[in-house]
Amino acid sequence: MPNPLVSIITPSLNSEKTIRQTLLSIAIQDYPEIEHLVIDGGSTDGTAQAVQEFSPRSRLVSLPGKNQSAAVNEGFRMARGSVFGWLNSDDLYFDRHVVTHALSALSENLESPLVYGDAVYIDSRGTIVDMRVTPCFSFSRLARYSFIPQPTIFVRAGVARTDRKSTRL
Repeated sequence: MPNPLVSIITPSLNSEKTIRQTLLSIAIQDYPEIEHLVIDGGSTDGTAQAVQEFSPRSRLVSLPGKNQSAAVNEGFRMARGSVFGWLNSDDLYFDRHVVTHALSALSENLESPLVYGDAVYIDSRGTIVDMRVTPCFSFSRLARYSFIPQPTIFVRAGVARTDRKSTRL
């Protein structure tokens, strides 16, 4: 059975100073089937050139005028993977096994729509400034605050697609 495709979406706008670390953290992943879409809102710095350096693993999609939320939503619509990740242009995966671990957790928990992990916070020099152990999921906790670190989330495509019908209560 072939490995499922994982789509990672990175919204970007004038991210030249940080995006290379983001791109490198995806390029070194030990999981082979990754589609990385950088949805750029019209950068005027060297962001496009940085993404080109990591081609074909990373691909730039230019959508001038899109804000971060619109870029992420558009990336989810364009993505072909069966699992989605969202990694901002100033975030990175802390080790080269992140995608492999996420897929393993999803395959062990077939009823789970998503998986997430702990977060390591670093400064601009790469020095660890904080580490947070993310608590187990709880609807009551989620109702009080968003406790899931966005860069650690991997979600099944059927859940993440923004073109799904939903009902507002």
